[in-house]
Amino acid sequence: MLLFKLLPWLPSFLDWLPPFRLSSNAFICAQLFSIFTPLRLECKVTGAPSLQMQWFKNDTKVTEGDNYRTSFVDSMAVLELHTTRFEDNGVYTCEATNEAGSISYKTIPPTFTRKLKDYQPIVGKAGEIDCKVSGSAPFTITWYHDGEEIQTGPNYEITFSDNTCMLKVPTLKLSDSGVYKCKAVNKAGTNETSASFIVKEPARFVKKLKDHSVEKGKSLVLECTYSGTPKIFVTWYKDGKQLYSSYKHNVTTTETSCILECLNTDDKEASGEYACEVSNDAGKDTCKAQVSILEPPYFIENLEPMEVTAGDAVCLKCHVGGTPEIKVAWFKADGKVRSSPTCKIEYSKGIACLKLSKATKADIGEYTCKAENNIGTASSTCRLSVQGDARHLLFRNVLFLIWRYSVLTLHHCF
Repeated sequence: MLLFKLLPWLPSFLDWLPPFRLSSNAFICAQLFSIFTPLRLECKVTGAPSLQMQWFKNDTKVTEGDNYRTSFVDSMAVLELHTTRFEDNGVYTCEATNEAGSISYKTIPPTFTRKLKDYQPIVGKAGEIDCKVSGSAPFTITWYHDGEEIQTGPNYEITFSDNTCMLKVPTLKLSDSGVYKCKAVNKAGTNETSASFIVKEPARFVKKLKDHSVEKGKSLVLECTYSGTPKIFVTWYKDGKQLYSSYKHNVTTTETSCILECLNTDDKEASGEYACEVSNDAGKDTCKAQVSILEPPYFIENLEPMEVTAGDAVCLKCHVGGTPEIKVAWFKADGKVRSSPTCKIEYSKGIACLKLSKATKADIGEYTCKAENNIGTASSTCRLSVQGDARHLLFRNVLFLIWRYSVLTLHHCF
């Protein structure tokens, strides 16, 4: 004969108790409980008969008293609080025990052990934010952008691994800026964390500097516009050296533009290479321009009066300054002088020459050199005198000497 003994089985929970927390005016347990109101916590358990039920608050056994009452009827364990108080806030555990052993169950609501942090990525690059959650699995994780739920797709990649919630954005756009929120939910409750997400745009020029020419003495203004995430810093350079507001330069900067005004263009020092640099936390950009100061023609060396002997070679010369391209023309009282076999006109490296191979009486007169460019004109004038040839001068001198001798002889006779 075999003797069988029926052994009790280990109890098990069919449903579990959601813990609750007490806020300033309510219990939160997937429902809202007002303070100083009754609260009922219950869970269902199965197992062999003679189950003993115990309740714990924050691992401390709950003792029945004025505010606590426990019951176990039809496999339903119940803990009732007559009036909820702030000190009742905590995690409650229900433990079932029989001859086979004991089992307890408590669910822990989500808690973010690593919260989202404010993030300032750069437009056009990839970005990601993450947080870590603890509590009783399983979790339902949901992401939001400015209150709108977002899903994995072309614009977002959402992952959850080892309790780490991660949101990746493959290519950041300015419109991706905003407030991002991660929400974790389990059977015990809900928790969330949020952070500001500011996509930064590097400083860059929208309208760059252009090469500029200005007439000497007139106003010179260089202007460019830019975009980017504030705050943007603007720096000006000339020929590699930083410029500052001074008696020579006036610098004006707005949120989207910068202006450099040169207050003195009478000096050639105003010409050169100008550069503007804009920068912010996300990057920088530079643009350059060549500035030329335009000058009307002027004479560094004027024409000088000249007296020559007939038959001599003549070179009327002057030195011209000013902004190229300068055109030179020669004039005599009776009109413009043109090149011919006996007259050559030359102009090179600012030196203007009028050359006559043999001077004659016909060449006598006033000569004018006129210099011209796109800015203005200038002229210089001299007189050319031509004496007779050497034989004529010798004959004239001999006659003068004979006349002088005759006068002296007659004077002695009387």
